[in-house]
Amino acid sequence: DLWSFANASNDGARDVGVFATQTRRFGGFGGPGGFGQQGQANTSRGGGGQRPATTVNRSDLPYFSKVSELYKEATGLSSVAPIRKPEGALFQYGYYQFGVPSFSTPGWAPVAEADSSAASGDGEGAARGGRARMARGGGSSVDASLLKWMDAHGIDGFVNWAEHDHPELGTVEIGGFKPYHAVNPPMSVVEELGPKHGAFITEITGLFADVNIAEAMVTDEGGGIFRITAEVENSGFLPTSTAHGVRSRSVRPTMVQLGIDPEDLLSGSAKTSFFQATDGSGRRQSFEWIIRGSRGDSIDLRVVSQKGGSDTRTLRLQ
Repeated sequence: DLWSFANASNDGARDVGVFATQTRRFGGFGGPGGFGQQGQANTSRGGGGQRPATTVNRSDLPYFSKVSELYKEATGLSSVAPIRKPEGALFQYGYYQFGVPSFSTPGWAPVAEADSSAASGDGEGAARGGRARMARGGGSSVDASLLKWMDAHGIDGFVNWAEHDHPELGTVEIGGFKPYHAVNPPMSVVEELGPKHGAFITEITGLFADVNIAEAMVTDEGGGIFRITAEVENSGFLPTSTAHGVRSRSVRPTMVQLGIDPEDLLSGSAKTSFFQATDGSGRRQSFEWIIRGSRGDSIDLRVVSQKGGSDTRTLRLQ
């Protein structure tokens, strides 16, 4: 019975916001230190649990701030559109469930500057013609700002609230903003918005993590023994995984693998090594292997990152 199984899995989450999980039993799952350390699990309730994240991880904030700055520079938009707080939006799902940097923008802000009277909810425009009853359930200051903008630009986007005798429901009120007027920009500004947002999207694609083998060197130690050192670099701006991607275990660790037989590895790094995440802008991870081999042999060194691409270097023992 899948319905009962799902409810049992989430038992307690609706009451105290903690998902039941066998935290300590699977201590080694998800990387070094285990889930108990990385997930900061709360073990105060029975078998333990982890509180769902509801805010951006502090370590990820600089990346979000940088993208916001780039957006303002590319589009010239710096004001906040009069929209309500999103709940369950796709960009939230992308970040919290998949651990990837996710962004969203209305693409247009009808209110260029915040208005003090509108922000307080007692704007003159909001009180005229029965428009004080704008939206039951909150958002009156947003509505007041939008109405003020429509009045200033001569946009007929609001129907005054009026009573109506419904054959089944009795006396009801009908009115409010006309469909799409609050979210769609006027056609006069659409032509300039497109290229600006295109430039922003082009720029943001250049920020992705870009993992590569920056340096690799072979040293002959004599007697068929060789030392191999390598530097794996993230030359992109974004990390190979967000901090939340590590916490949620939704982004696989980056793999560094030396193409040798396991018995030829004498010491140093593992034949196949992993690191959970590394920041961008030239941050590096260092590796060293002591191996047994013959002069003239070729060995492939490769790095594979789920979000940062892959790279391969062929090394010659000499």
